[in-house]
Amino acid sequence: MITREATTTRAERRDTFDDEHPSALLGVGSNVIVETVGAHYTWPARISYVSGEIFGLRGSLGADHLFAPRDVVTLRIGRNLVTLESRGRVLASGSRTLRVLAKRGVGGLERRESVRVQVSHEVHVTPIGFDAPAARDATLLDLSLSGCAFRSDEPIDVGLRVVVEMAIGRVALTLEGEVVRTWTMDASLAYHAGVQFDPLSAQSRALIQRFFVEHVRSAERDVRAERPGAVFG
Repeated sequence: MITREATTTRAERRDTFDDEHPSALLGVGSNVIVETVGAHYTWPARISYVSGEIFGLRGSLGADHLFAPRDVVTLRIGRNLVTLESRGRVLASGSRTLRVLAKRGVGGLERRESVRVQVSHEVHVTPIGFDAPAARDATLLDLSLSGCAFRSDEPIDVGLRVVVEMAIGRVALTLEGEVVRTWTMDASLAYHAGVQFDPLSAQSRALIQRFFVEHVRSAERDVRAERPGAVFG
């Protein structure tokens, strides 16, 4: 079991997400998943235009039977392993188009709090509290500065407090939080859970930011390969 809190060197602290600008993920043509509250259904699309906090989206499937004006949705914008996430409100829906007012415009989405990185990483989850279920090994599915999602073979209840322990490189990271969402996938018998972290220490934030840097750089290299003229903030 990993129990040591993350520590970073001065050099590691310099190499944080503050120095990265994932603006390439927000351009016209970028991939978007529009998710309803509760993730009852999703709609894949691409950005067709951006105007301040308004995103124009176009998909290959009909949107008007899934979304109505004023619906609250989650936008997951990006490609490969890196996504930028924001809540939004539907302004209009068409047969294959959607216009969404994002809670965070482009400037807000570029800030590090919006970044969510998809991973496949082994973690150890320990529920906290009286009569809490047993600790279990799990697979981390995504990670952000505000929380994470994991998959395990055993169910877990919303509202339960947990400790999530993992190793990033050679450094151990221990994070506490609360389970805020659970779900199962049709194609899998595994149980999924979303955790909202307690406020992070400076050391933990720095380590997660460093982890983000490598994934953002990889995503931007892919964008450059696909769009040689792309300009990065």
